[in-house]
Amino acid sequence: MSHFSTVKTRLVNRECLVQALEDLKLQPNVYETPQPLTGYYGDSQGQSAEIVVAGHTIKARADIGFRWNKADQAYQIIHDEYETTPRLGENFFSHQLMLAYGQRMVKAKAAELQELFGECTISEETNGQVQTLRLTFAGHQEIQQFARREFMERSILIHFDKLTGEVRVEAEGFEGLSCLEATQPFEEALGVVSDRTFKEEAQTQQLRNTSNHQTRIRQ
Repeated sequence: MSHFSTVKTRLVNRECLVQALEDLKLQPNVYETPQPLTGYYGDSQGQSAEIVVAGHTIKARADIGFRWNKADQAYQIIHDEYETTPRLGENFFSHQLMLAYGQRMVKAKAAELQELFGECTISEETNGQVQTLRLTFAGHQEIQQFARREFMERSILIHFDKLTGEVRVEAEGFEGLSCLEATQPFEEALGVVSDRTFKEEAQTQQLRNTSNHQTRIRQ
């Protein structure tokens, strides 16, 4: 029987969420206050949301809503799975939407980090089911061993697995604590860190103060 269900998420940034929905060819309407949703039977079932994708825009009889939850400090998804799944797919919210949202969050965080790490350029590549965003920061950093400053290219790679929804963050070329300073904003923006593993070269080059590492994030 068709009915609205509520799903908790880690979607916290309204602008990035709206942009992600638009990237996925949906047409979100944004309101300052929650608006009633239209369900399968024409009523709201007591549900409302600040961001609404009208059902008719995806040839469905029920709207999709994103409602801000003050307690969780995140958006909740309100949808009728009997209507959304046949049209958007079973893993649309956990995989496709989180991927699009994650990419928007990465680009927003990259802009914030330019003051700290230098000008940033972003490139994209796809290898099978994994899509990678490479953020390259061109800036100077202190090489304390030789008491000098030099130009060094540093990169953060964000790997999105389109099938599993897993996200992996990788840093290259950063020295000392700057590695964590660079990756933590992305870890916080994209999800909960479940484990952190250091690359082999980071373990073998401790005398040179390198700290390349990888972080896995599971959506």
